Amino acid sequence: MWCAQDMERPVLPRRFSAGPVMLDLFHRDGLVRDRWLQLHPREFEVLWHLAECAPEPVSQDRLLRDVWRLDFDPETNRVAVAICRIRAKMRAVGLRGLIATIPERGYLLRAGAEALDSLSRLGDDGAFQSAAGEINGVSGKRSDFDRSG
Repeated sequence: MWCAQDMERPVLPRRFSAGPVMLDLFHRDGLVRDRWLQLHPREFEVLWHLAECAPEPVSQDRLLRDVWRLDFDPETNRVAVAICRIRAKMRAVGLRGLIATIPERGYLLRAGAEALDSLSRLGDDGAFQSAAGEINGVSGKRSDFDRSG
């Protein structure tokens, strides 16, 4: 008989910090200050994957394999389109330059000092994430925010 307590399984974190973006695995979305990015499921997977691999660049082939589950090059620009959409959604909340394109190597999530510097240049009000998952006293639940705004 299988017992969950008998087996140690790796536990995925529910939330993952990618610089100024808090990725929430339960909601499959990113939170910047008090706004959800409203990511498409594949966009979320791309961003989560880039965050897991940071500070190393991730190749287009690897993203195709790990996110789209393709072992061949479909000769489309689906990865570039997903990255473009993620960047546009980040620009909408005041973040720029968080994802870098590294020629011949892929995409890099700059979630370190560069990303935090760009957030402070935008006039960050000191938002922080507590261990309880709150940002400045707000729980971060999707119901706490208006997704349209």
